[in-house]
Amino acid sequence: RALNVDHVLEGSIRKAGSTLRITAQLINTKSDEHMWSQTYDRPLTADNIFAIQDEIAAAIVGTIKGKLSLAAEPASARTGSLEAYELYLRARQQMNKRLSDSLRAALKNFKQVIALDPEFAPAYSGLADTYLLMTWYAGIDDKEALDLAKPNIKRALELAPRSAEALTSAALLANIEEKYDEAIAFADRAIAANPNYADAYFRKGLSLSASGRPKKALKVLQQARALDPLSAVILINIGDTQTALGDRAGAKKTYEANMRWNPDTPFGANGLGSMLLEEGDLAGAHRLFKDAQALNPEEVASREMLASMYIQLGMLERAEKITKLDFSRSFIFLLRGEYQKIQALYQDKPNDPNLGVFLYMMNEFKALYQGFSVPAVRKFWLAQKITSIDINSGAYTFANIAFLLRYESDADVDVFIKKVDAYLGRDDPSDVSLGQDLQAGAVLQMAKQQPQQAYAWIDRFLDLGFADTLYLINPAFDSLRDTPAFKAREKRMAENIAKHRAAIEAQLATPKPNWVK
Repeated sequence: RALNVDHVLEGSIRKAGSTLRITAQLINTKSDEHMWSQTYDRPLTADNIFAIQDEIAAAIVGTIKGKLSLAAEPASARTGSLEAYELYLRARQQMNKRLSDSLRAALKNFKQVIALDPEFAPAYSGLADTYLLMTWYAGIDDKEALDLAKPNIKRALELAPRSAEALTSAALLANIEEKYDEAIAFADRAIAANPNYADAYFRKGLSLSASGRPKKALKVLQQARALDPLSAVILINIGDTQTALGDRAGAKKTYEANMRWNPDTPFGANGLGSMLLEEGDLAGAHRLFKDAQALNPEEVASREMLASMYIQLGMLERAEKITKLDFSRSFIFLLRGEYQKIQALYQDKPNDPNLGVFLYMMNEFKALYQGFSVPAVRKFWLAQKITSIDINSGAYTFANIAFLLRYESDADVDVFIKKVDAYLGRDDPSDVSLGQDLQAGAVLQMAKQQPQQAYAWIDRFLDLGFADTLYLINPAFDSLRDTPAFKAREKRMAENIAKHRAAIEAQLATPKPNWVK
């Protein structure tokens, strides 16, 4: 019932010497009625494993197809080695856990599968996927992972150009390289090759989401969930997409279900923690992120969400200790006034989009505006839509662009003001409850040259107890900075920060036994 299905086909496989005993039974989930069951005994050799698989599958389908509507399962690339096949299944299971230790084990097993059968395409795609996943969950450098993954994806496609696994790996690679239409095309080919391969729908959904199509993404991710209802990574991305579409109640249910069904993975806790953070419950979010980090200390999301929270509260030494991202390090340098260190970080990365954030915060408007005025860059931002989940395309970013264009007397300022106005849907912040939206609203009012209205948005932020060391140092407020009214808001912000910081420091003083120190 938890899977939202009407029937479940259960089974078991036991091996005794050279004999396999396979038991299968069909159960009605509403009545718990055993509609059918059967036991099959077959001799097992390296030559007949797939023949047995086909025979038993055909027998089961032939028996129950009158009871249920079933689609045919496409044939997949195969190996003649029983040992290789068993290792491959184990490696896939290890990879899907997305834990640092399990990914390293998967890496070892996929390599062993390839040594046993160099012509088995799914092993190459599995090896490539593992390398790419290790950038998020096992601390491998992005460039190193790409260099290792690419030849394995190429080999998988050479061996089996219509393999769903190989095509899905190609979709993953294209998505990472931000070639979203190419990624969607690969995923569609994978779905055509095997309409029951959940990962193909998942990769398509991620590419749709990343390219600004959240409604289509959610539909495709729900298809992935129908095929793999308990997948922790599918559930977290469904929750994130629901959040992007404004369905916070639905997202919360999805995150909570993920925590309930997958307590050994960090995804549900990360999702719910992000939601609490947006709502201003920093202590609750901190507890969840620490719980998630304990499940996989090498996972990027929980570690960097913790670093971001520490930066928000001015806990810079603690943030510096854990972050591995130049983006977070740059905020630490910004708050310390160490601008030269920020410039050094991006010296060899002049086209890094994150550089624009710090040029803005350092008041380097001339350089920032020069970059924005490149026709391709301007065209990109004019075409972008605001989402509620991606910090790089959120309302706050668009409000900052609007202020930059107002400062530079650029006619496109009205386009960005309209984008943020349409997203927020109001000039009165009295019923706005999310911190990022309140931050965006205040900067928007400064872009509109309405400072008194900006104060209304700042006051709402402070009244709700939000805290952020970075908010009031935004250059949009420079014209207000020396006024008594603004200094009073700075004092209130310091009080809010101190309150949240004390709550988090109390948690850290009496940590759970499994928390990472």
